[in-house]
Amino acid sequence: VRSKKPLNSLMCIGIGTMLLIQVFINVGGITGIIPLTGITFPFLSQGGNSLLIISIAVAFVLNISADETKVLVANRGEIAIRIFRACTELDIQTVAIYAAEDEYSVHRFKADEAYLVGKGKKPIEAYLDIENIIQIAKKSGADAIHPGYGFLSENLRFAERCEEEGIIFVGPKTHHLDIFGDKIKAKEAAVAAGIASIPGSDGPVATVEEVVAFGETYG
Repeated sequence: VRSKKPLNSLMCIGIGTMLLIQVFINVGGITGIIPLTGITFPFLSQGGNSLLIISIAVAFVLNISADETKVLVANRGEIAIRIFRACTELDIQTVAIYAAEDEYSVHRFKADEAYLVGKGKKPIEAYLDIENIIQIAKKSGADAIHPGYGFLSENLRFAERCEEEGIIFVGPKTHHLDIFGDKIKAKEAAVAAGIASIPGSDGPVATVEEVVAFGETYG
């Protein structure tokens, strides 16, 4: 069992030791190597509550393992490093992805694990490979994906794919991302909500005259 929390690690060691003692006593008692009379440890027995003790111990250890969280950062460079640092402070395991050209990039070595993404693709294309990123997240056992900023951070399809695969997208809900992931939709939503916005045309302008008229109106 791997745990970054010292208390959890100590508990795992203690439980493991208890189980070893239990096995030693039981085997010794059954084979007659050691007598079972006079044992002062109430949790040790040849049968009866042994199974209960082992079941509780295993469940406890599994529970400790389940508490671990792992985040894949779908970004590179300083952006990824800052997220790794925050995760480390929160006892969260980290996963990095890197394009072939970033094989020796610092961010790759700042994470607990690192995987090549977009093999055979150009650097930008590699970091935009949604399906490969999802595959790496599942392979590494990541619970969540943090997109950083840029790349896929405002990509609605990427957030939807994370939801479909049961992976947490560290960012806005898909409903909100659909609204402000597109600047036109974002402005329409702001106007509908009565929020003041910078003046602009309602759509694309077709003539120079429209541009001049807009400039004269708004300066």
